[in-house]
Amino acid sequence: MSYVGVYKALKELHKGIPINSIIGSSAGGILALAISTEMKPETITQLCLEMETIPKDKYYKSEE
Repeated sequence: MSYVGVYKALKELHKGIPINSIIGSSAGGILALAISTEMKPETITQLCLEMETIPKDKYYKSEE
């Protein structure tokens, strides 16, 4: 989520300055992809929050 915060701050503090290049690996690469599609920081944040709430009964096998 901190990556999204930096992206949001850059957009707010430096309006009108285009982002010409962004690279990353792992989580940074995922954010780079989202930025390249011009996704808004709020949308990225919402997607991150939704990923943390995947129902365990669908993707996690309990030993019980």
